[in-house]
Amino acid sequence: MAAPSLRASLLLLLWAGCASGLPGYTLPLDGHPTAGVAEDPNGNAWAANNQWGLKNGGRVYYVENAGANNWWGAGFVRFDLRGKTLSYTADLSGVPCGCVATLYFVAMGNPGPGAPYCDIQPGHGWNPCFELDVMEANSHAFHSSLHAQQGTANDGTCNARIGCVANVGRYPFTRFGQKTSELYGPGASVIDTSKPFQVEAVFDEHGSMSVQLEQEGKTLPGFNKSSGANLKAHEPWNWKAYPTPGGVPDDAVWKTNAAFQGGLVMVSTLWSGDTHWLDKSACGGVQYCNLAGTWFTVSGLQVKANARTTTTTVTAAATDTTTSSTSTSSTAPAATTTSSSASNSSAASALAPATTTASPSTSTAAFAPAPSSTTASPST
Repeated sequence: MAAPSLRASLLLLLWAGCASGLPGYTLPLDGHPTAGVAEDPNGNAWAANNQWGLKNGGRVYYVENAGANNWWGAGFVRFDLRGKTLSYTADLSGVPCGCVATLYFVAMGNPGPGAPYCDIQPGHGWNPCFELDVMEANSHAFHSSLHAQQGTANDGTCNARIGCVANVGRYPFTRFGQKTSELYGPGASVIDTSKPFQVEAVFDEHGSMSVQLEQEGKTLPGFNKSSGANLKAHEPWNWKAYPTPGGVPDDAVWKTNAAFQGGLVMVSTLWSGDTHWLDKSACGGVQYCNLAGTWFTVSGLQVKANARTTTTTVTAAATDTTTSSTSTSSTAPAATTTSSSASNSSAASALAPATTTASPSTSTAAFAPAPSSTTASPST
């Protein structure tokens, strides 16, 4: 069901959106005073007080003119996030196992009679397009990924079927022995998904993404150029044998750079299906959910220029040389906690910072080793 604070205005907002001819809701963004979300298909979205939400499934796009009467007039906001930070607050407490709430960017064309949806997956009636997933998540697991080309193999590329991913919830441990259920989920000591939490995606000057989650002074690093990887499925309980991520290849970074040059469209969805790739361990196996009664919200969306200066090194496309450039870029802070609880402090402080440095040799991967006194192991 919808969040209680929004119930009173939900019917009025839905009626107003339908009456305009295009179900759109104004949520201005810096430099885009008439922007907002428009839904396709309609009937399951709402917006109020700098917040939008979806219930019972559906899809929304961030459009330039949310008050337009049709998709031609609405247009899409084209995001170029190079050298910028995207942040928002997510409430996923209404998204159970087997359902997925998302926020991602795709290289869609301009709207016509409808929204010409596409993503990286082939065989669905659209031409596959570049896809960058900031959030594919529910209340038990969180997943970020990059899909920059076609392909289905565990070959190290950021391909369509597997992609370069970082996940908490598919497996019971991190590769350093931390129990993922203690890091993220209902009642978890770092990100307790029974309450809202903040999502921050920092992009360097080439568009390379670093994602971290924050809540009440605690930080959970996730996807970055070192931790994002195309990995084979592996045995879940022997965490000491978990594979080491190979990182995001430089050619995928250059494809991301090119995609941002053209401008990407922001999409947010709520759906159900086989979510073993997301939450198999956290949810005790493959789960399917009934979308009826599910909901999530995104609030306080911001895009700001990065404040700090760092140097990012990537291998130039089609050459064997290395180029360095300097731009404003924010390095995610080290995991900290303001909680007085010893269990909360040890869980959060065991995490190292996600960085925006593109060189795997100098980046710190997410979920760094915990101190021996706090490292979870299969025996515990």
